[in-house]
Amino acid sequence: TLTFTYLTGGGVSSNTPSNAIESIGSLNTEFKDEDILTTSLMNFVINSVAVTNPKPATGGSSGDSIEEVRQNSIMNFAAQQRTVTKEDYLLRALSMAPKFGSLAKAYITQDQQITPTSTETINNPLALNLYVLAYDINSKLISSNEATKENLKTYLDQNRMMTDAINIKDGYIVNFGVDFEISVSSNENSNEVLTNCISAIQDLYKTEYMQINQPLVKSELYTRLYKVKGIMNVAKCEFINKIGEDAGYSKYRYDMKTALKDGVLYPSLDPMIFELKNPGLDIRGKVVISGGEDGDSTTAY
Repeated sequence: TLTFTYLTGGGVSSNTPSNAIESIGSLNTEFKDEDILTTSLMNFVINSVAVTNPKPATGGSSGDSIEEVRQNSIMNFAAQQRTVTKEDYLLRALSMAPKFGSLAKAYITQDQQITPTSTETINNPLALNLYVLAYDINSKLISSNEATKENLKTYLDQNRMMTDAINIKDGYIVNFGVDFEISVSSNENSNEVLTNCISAIQDLYKTEYMQINQPLVKSELYTRLYKVKGIMNVAKCEFINKIGEDAGYSKYRYDMKTALKDGVLYPSLDPMIFELKNPGLDIRGKVVISGGEDGDSTTAY
């Protein structure tokens, strides 16, 4: 008989990475026919007990922000406990009781199928694809575990129309960084202005503000930077793809240059989300200071 004591609730602090549970808080053992067993053998068995968690524990999230409460309230009033439209299913998924697991992001779209007589795709009117993501212990995006998906399936079945089929899938995560160059007023501290610019970008691309299939618009980035006190000019802003599971990023590579059209970085056809995973490392700024008789320039990072 194995009895486990585990944590429930607690928001993102309850999320646990793979292979993070390695110690046993307490171990109570009972042997059958202890009288015929040696002490050394029983100690060997006790000391051989080990634990780990091959799969991460996900599904915990922080409480809704004021803006999230406002948006969910508006959608909930319109839905009135029904699930007919795509928006109804989206609301129902995001309002699942936290004890069953929480979703960080959700996006729903019509299912598509390839026609038998050609390679063209057509919409399947009887099925929807629901793409979901969860938070890990550090409030970073991660695929939802199977337990949360199974709970979500059961939860949606309660109000699902009989003719609707819901395919629950993982959304794709594309990590990115920002490289920018600015010039600063001569009466301002360059390092202070640069730090304020980095903070402004961090606030703009907070994970809780980003949604699946939301594009990155350069004009929004320029507008945010120009609001920083001391900025004279924003010379360059570029989005950089950050990739590599060994470095802690997503495994999905994304061609930022091809996807950038008229100052808008568009998401892929497959539902995905842009995530600034390490705001303290993935934003790189440079102050360009013009000067000298020949128009040379110096830079400060």
